[in-house]
Amino acid sequence: MELLLAALAVFHKILYGTGLDLFYVLGAAAFLWYLIGKNKAFKLIFILSGITLIYSAAVQVLSGSYDFKAASLFAAHTILNISLMVWTCRNVGKIRLKFFLYAVAVLLGLSTIAAFVFKNSFLWRAQEYESGLGPLRLRLFYPEPAYLSYVCAILIVLTVYHLISTSFSLKVAGSGLVFLAVMILSYGMGGMITCAVAIPVLLMIYVISNRNSILDDPLKKATWATIGVILLVIVVGIISLSPVYGMRIIPLLSGQDNGFVYTFKRPFSWFVRIMDMTGWKGAGIGQLVGSDIGNSLGIVLEFKNSFLRVMSEGGILGIILIFGIVMALLIQCLLYGNELAVALFIFSMLMQFSTGNFEDPFHWIVYGIILGECAKVKLEKKKEQVTLSSSNDNLLSQQGYAVIGGDKTPDENRGDSSSSIKVCLVGSSGGHLTHLYMLKPFWENKDRFWVTFDKEDARSLLENERMIPCYYPTNRSIKGLIINTVLAFRVLKKERPDLVISAGAAVAVPFFYVGKLYGAKCIYIEVFDRIDKPTMSGKLVYPVTDRFIVEWEEMKKVYPGAINLGSVF
Repeated sequence: MELLLAALAVFHKILYGTGLDLFYVLGAAAFLWYLIGKNKAFKLIFILSGITLIYSAAVQVLSGSYDFKAASLFAAHTILNISLMVWTCRNVGKIRLKFFLYAVAVLLGLSTIAAFVFKNSFLWRAQEYESGLGPLRLRLFYPEPAYLSYVCAILIVLTVYHLISTSFSLKVAGSGLVFLAVMILSYGMGGMITCAVAIPVLLMIYVISNRNSILDDPLKKATWATIGVILLVIVVGIISLSPVYGMRIIPLLSGQDNGFVYTFKRPFSWFVRIMDMTGWKGAGIGQLVGSDIGNSLGIVLEFKNSFLRVMSEGGILGIILIFGIVMALLIQCLLYGNELAVALFIFSMLMQFSTGNFEDPFHWIVYGIILGECAKVKLEKKKEQVTLSSSNDNLLSQQGYAVIGGDKTPDENRGDSSSSIKVCLVGSSGGHLTHLYMLKPFWENKDRFWVTFDKEDARSLLENERMIPCYYPTNRSIKGLIINTVLAFRVLKKERPDLVISAGAAVAVPFFYVGKLYGAKCIYIEVFDRIDKPTMSGKLVYPVTDRFIVEWEEMKKVYPGAINLGSVF
């Protein structure tokens, strides 16, 4: 499978002059496979395909363009891409990434050698800038050099992910150098920029997720510092020393770069004017070139900006479509995204807004990888929650305390005053604070601090405790959220707790999200008086909790991943 995918990655555009992308063949095979096998994945493909058909017809009718041939072609391509995305999502975990990267590197390396042998062949494209420097740009079997640079960029992102998530491999590292060399020869600024943004994001999320092990190991500290310096030197060196990259820096920053004008500035201007001319109905699918609207604006070539093209054609429906796709991916990344998913999301958004075609299978494969990585994390969390749900039903039982704080029971905690775990207990005063105080057998021998309102009942209850006052009132208060978010960053950066526990209310939200950034585990206890309806705070923190505890069995229908440990009281 890996060899086939590697060949498709290198040669899928070899027939681009005919409009055929070989990845469409894989998409068609996946569609038929799921259809014949009556796989439950086909239900999702069927629903999304239905939405695509309705969208295509609605855009043409609403815009007054009755070119249903163009709409049918758009729908067919999108349905094949949906099938390809679903297949990628379901199979990304089965692909041996190391072997795939090595196979692609070999094919790209051999193709590049052939390009140097046949210097005046179609494998190169003449320099398109106005400076007169004019080096040939490598494009191999892709429509243009910029496309090759994006392909190499995503391969480099996958290479870096493999190197940091598994043991070091000389073959994989060598493959990454091949991808980098080919990208440099393509002189694609877009690929360089997306790579330079996506990789630091990937590394940052990885470091944050594994900060404890890295900080405890001096060798790891030195390794990551070296990686950062090497990446910085490579990017700065390439941009500064290359005549093509270097000469574009100032025009790019000033918005005068030809590529920037062609892929964003001009398409955005056209989009605004098309919306004004059509009353937000759009020009219609396939109606940007050769139509009355296109001719009046001087549009002679399709937009290089994928998202702006769809929105210009589809009007308000196109805007809804793009917004829906972006938000669906973003929500998955926020809830379940690992470092690779988030890095690829950023890569995909940058590429869609700078080049490419909405119907290009390359984009949908990236979507599939993102969703596959998120599904993998979601499954791991579900397995963990299923394992924990076998705990006893009483929160104050020995097992209940193990679920909250680790492996030790209350009796063991009482006998272990040297426990190194540090706990942040955060909550509003009143009943929320009482919930937390009832957990005293768990936290009394822990290094702990409290974050709550500076009110009489809190001061009385926590008389001998270390208490940090937070801003109140907090319920539905944007001002309170902002102030307490700043407080959360300041406090958690200084204290670095291992565990953040709360029973509500709104003050818990910033401390949970900021706590996750600093590597803390987060446990939320839904209050006792909620029997079948969620609290606002509970809904907001639910996506980032490591343990979500409820006190009524009915609440497990509200929070599917929750653990019912019975009443705190």
